[in-house]
Amino acid sequence: MAILVTVLLPINYNKGKGNRLHSTVDGSLERWNVAGLDTLSWQNVDPARTNRYWAHLVCAIIAVVWSLYRLYHEKVHFIDVRQRFLTSPEHRLKASARTILVTNIPSEYRSKEALEALYDVFVDNDDRSRLTVWVNRDYKPLRALVARRRSLRHALEKAELRILRLVNKEFRKKGEAVCANDAVEKTIRDSSVLDGDDGLHSEQLQQTITRAFDEDCSNKSQLWHKYLKPSTAAQVSLIQGKDGKWKTVSLFKPWASGEKRMAPKIAWLRSEVARLTIRIDALLTDLDNEELFKKQNSAFIQFDRQMAAHMACSL
Repeated sequence: MAILVTVLLPINYNKGKGNRLHSTVDGSLERWNVAGLDTLSWQNVDPARTNRYWAHLVCAIIAVVWSLYRLYHEKVHFIDVRQRFLTSPEHRLKASARTILVTNIPSEYRSKEALEALYDVFVDNDDRSRLTVWVNRDYKPLRALVARRRSLRHALEKAELRILRLVNKEFRKKGEAVCANDAVEKTIRDSSVLDGDDGLHSEQLQQTITRAFDEDCSNKSQLWHKYLKPSTAAQVSLIQGKDGKWKTVSLFKPWASGEKRMAPKIAWLRSEVARLTIRIDALLTDLDNEELFKKQNSAFIQFDRQMAAHMACSL
């Protein structure tokens, strides 16, 4: 490119239009108005020397050919580097190098057996044990529960942190000394109400959570009561549904009927997190349930060799 500029600049500037006088069609004289950087461009070429435009054409052809050659050279270099990377032991032995994603699968092939029968030709001796198939499912209900539990956990941490800050503020005002037992005493009832109850059924776990919630609401011996008034803790308005469960009162449903009560927000958040954990754990053990999680039209297939995966992708 530097050579092309070195060639074109003198051609455009030497004996160009500049501010010279020229005759018009009617015979009058006018002065060209080409100044500044325009004197280096091709608009400065004198109309009497239009043969200089051939230099621009030749330079343009050279620039295009050179650019295409560089693109081709870099493409060849990229293919070479990519091929050496794909065939390197560090990559071809990875599970990701032997796994492909198949989309737009017809409904009759959305099963592990059907996909194994379709892709076993790419493994040695049509051995289906060398194939691993994961049919994707719609886990939207499970994701919704996990997202709600995450939001409740954030709200619980925020509420507990608020209480701890207020307690610390009042403690510093009073300047009291705290003994070792008080330092480790819990300000709020431990949320791990399910510890040691792994063998209980779902109904028994729900009853355990309900009892822990009632105890947490009525427990006045918590450490923060020593420094703060009961009204300091945030309260939540609950209403009992037809199924007997307590839910928050919705502002958009003022006509909802049922027994209402006020409860500490922290106690309610702890019980809701525990209930959601039970529901999530129950769903995690039943991920292959067709009624709960419908199969989607995609699947991941893992082969025993990288070459088999590439051959399957070439279909």
